[in-house]
Amino acid sequence: MEMDLWHRRRYDPKNIVLINGVEIDNRWIVPYNRDLLVLFDAHINIEKCASPKLMKYMYKYMCKGIDRAIIVIENNFESPQNNEPMYRHVDEIKQYLDCRYVSAIESCWRIFEFELQRHNPAVERLQYHLPNQQFVVFREDDHLYNIVNRERIHHTMLTKWFEANKKYMEARSLLYVKFPTAWVWKRAIKDWVMRKYGKCIGRLPYAHPSSGEKYYLRMLLYKVRGAQSFEDLRTFNGIIYPTFKQACAARGLLDEDNEWNEALSEASSWASSVKLRNMFSTMLMFSEITDPVNLWERHWRAMVDDLQHMVRRDLMNNNINLTDEELKDWALQEIECILNRNGKSLADFPPMPQPSSRSFGHITNRLIREELQYDSVVEEQSF
Repeated sequence: MEMDLWHRRRYDPKNIVLINGVEIDNRWIVPYNRDLLVLFDAHINIEKCASPKLMKYMYKYMCKGIDRAIIVIENNFESPQNNEPMYRHVDEIKQYLDCRYVSAIESCWRIFEFELQRHNPAVERLQYHLPNQQFVVFREDDHLYNIVNRERIHHTMLTKWFEANKKYMEARSLLYVKFPTAWVWKRAIKDWVMRKYGKCIGRLPYAHPSSGEKYYLRMLLYKVRGAQSFEDLRTFNGIIYPTFKQACAARGLLDEDNEWNEALSEASSWASSVKLRNMFSTMLMFSEITDPVNLWERHWRAMVDDLQHMVRRDLMNNNINLTDEELKDWALQEIECILNRNGKSLADFPPMPQPSSRSFGHITNRLIREELQYDSVVEEQSF
């Protein structure tokens, strides 16, 4: 489903089960696939890939890590013979242990060495760095002079791409991110070799807009083909610009906040709404945005994916449906909180809209939330 909707089933008085004093009918049952449930004896969630939100949802679970369990270790103290009070020291922090939990199913799967994961095609994570700012690995007892004069420290994926463009005419037609489709990076010799077989795609690791020149270098690597040096990346129409940012501006990559639109669009495909709100706040504080309202209107919907769920969870009411205006207002309040922690406010970035004072302040109040989190069944039985 492309919209945030809830399945509604009709009341069926013929099929009612009493659980803990509560009548459970057809309306309480979540959607499920009966054939798969019977076959695997487990609930299996089936999703139709109808929007980018599903991909973010799927990869969130893949990257959660191992199963974990919290256990408590307690000692059994015998009661004293006399009536003297007994004291014991309780360290609540050390008492709780965060442990890995290995279930029987996972143990069996690993014992038989079944495949844990598979991906196709292969993805080459392409390194990129500013001039003379590449990563260098050395041992603790290595002499600094020997490290600096080691020839191999200057051989990186990016610098070797420059050299390949100098030597081979066919290499110059490819962007850096497309280079792994025709060339293979040999780590043993630190060089690119013409690909003979197999498929591979390249990926440039994400750079936050606050990373400065590295962010603009990444933009140029997506646009410039056949560069033979860092100077070539900074060159446009025969003019060598002193910074990568100025080179991006000369190519028209920074017109009408294009850089910020592209950054948010790219991050929207994988980042959570919380990260997107933090990213937008960072852009407001540390970047020169020409039209922040236009940027907000283009990307606000990606920043509110989690808010509907948050409100329903905190108010314990799955029937709440917020309007677009209410979602916008909530997101603006979240952004305002981020800016306030950094000594800023949305009022400092006119004509950005201001959050309304009327909405949902009670949801973020911890004390009120705790009072609302009571068991309605228990309360009904008590009174």
